[in-house]
Amino acid sequence: MTRRSVPTVAFVRRPCLAVWAALALLCPVRAVFGWGHEGHVVVALIAEHYMTPAALTRAGDLLDGASIDSVASWADEYRRRDPETGRWHYINIPLADSKIDIARECHSGDCVIGRTEQFLAVLRDPKADRPAKAEAVRYVVHFIGDLHQPLHDEDNDDRGVNGRHLVFEGHPDNRHWVWDTGLLERVNRDAEALDADLESRITLQDRAQWTKGTIHSAPTALGHRPFWSKPLPRTFCC
Repeated sequence: MTRRSVPTVAFVRRPCLAVWAALALLCPVRAVFGWGHEGHVVVALIAEHYMTPAALTRAGDLLDGASIDSVASWADEYRRRDPETGRWHYINIPLADSKIDIARECHSGDCVIGRTEQFLAVLRDPKADRPAKAEAVRYVVHFIGDLHQPLHDEDNDDRGVNGRHLVFEGHPDNRHWVWDTGLLERVNRDAEALDADLESRITLQDRAQWTKGTIHSAPTALGHRPFWSKPLPRTFCC
């Protein structure tokens, strides 16, 4: 496939709207990261099952032969060097709201929805150079995971519950880390095994429903009501 003919949607047309719901069937570093490393790898591994062969080949070409799961945490690693990119990983939707106000919650496009759309536009742009497209792939792979981490899409004046603490596995921790990493470590520390387990639970009906989603609908992918208006399961984090 030539660079000009690669549609952005090929990378994400059957994306990880599946991932959050699949993870919920089983029950992912600290601070305000999205899923921990393992969680982002699992998101990418599941996505690879639904990408077209042409899209996988093109992504591998842009990544110099690397798989998308191998770069799934690149954006978290990069923001340690450039903290200004930290705001790109989340959107603060008030917990009590039933819809997204993009103008209010994503001013200047500096949120996970706005930046995902910007990097998708780079992938669509036939004039964008190879390094720009390679960076865009790395960000899109990561941000699709962040979009489906509920604590990166809600705001209850607690920094994605980083300011709330609990005892997990006998140790004090913040709730965000428990959701990001602690629960996945408890379920299965092997990303490929967890991917296989989750993939076996995804039905044809699930796939049909999830592939209808958009970037803007990702935060409401769990049902008719936005997930940020629902109480978090006590088993998970409360």
